[in-house]
Amino acid sequence: MHAAGIIQLDLHLGNFLMQGSEVFLLDAGQIRFYSSELDRKKSIAQLAMLAAWLSDDRKAEINDLCKQYCEVRGWDFDQSNQTEFWKFLAACRKNAARKGI
Repeated sequence: MHAAGIIQLDLHLGNFLMQGSEVFLLDAGQIRFYSSELDRKKSIAQLAMLAAWLSDDRKAEINDLCKQYCEVRGWDFDQSNQTEFWKFLAACRKNAARKGI
């Protein structure tokens, strides 16, 4: 999705539908299309939005998710990317808590 320049602004698991090996993106009103693939910063921010739905005690799984994502995109999940990801993740969780209150 990100390599194709597609971004989901309301990113949560309920906005995806899986059928076999196919994944469908739902909530078309919150989808944006870019003329090229998403840059690293936008991609990592999107990944953090999705990971924010996972609990803090799943840090190992979250790290695996990041590593696999970066591998698919052909990126190294280096310290700089990790720091940026965890910063975005903290901001996503803070924003979700504020909306919940």
